[in-house]
Amino acid sequence: VFGNTQQAISKRKTRLLYKIAELMKKFEEYYGYEMPKILTDDVKQFRWREALVILTETSKALKEVNPNIIETLDPAVMMMTVALAGIEAELGEIKELNQIDLKR
Repeated sequence: VFGNTQQAISKRKTRLLYKIAELMKKFEEYYGYEMPKILTDDVKQFRWREALVILTETSKALKEVNPNIIETLDPAVMMMTVALAGIEAELGEIKELNQIDLKR
């Protein structure tokens, strides 16, 4: 059992490192320079855009599975997603964005 746990942790670390490398490459392609290790305005903007992509794709996928799903979701779920991405936003700002389908 311990060996399986260690393997699972190792796989998660590998996936996380791959995702970080992918995001750093995406940042560099967009801005033309390597992602800084400090939180600059460009890094904040990049994180915001990436969070919007996640929210947009998630809302579309949820609506495809169940068109009424948004009615059952607490708006706090969307705020938690944004917060976990390290983004600060007001729920009102998110609801105004056309890309994210939060309409009930």
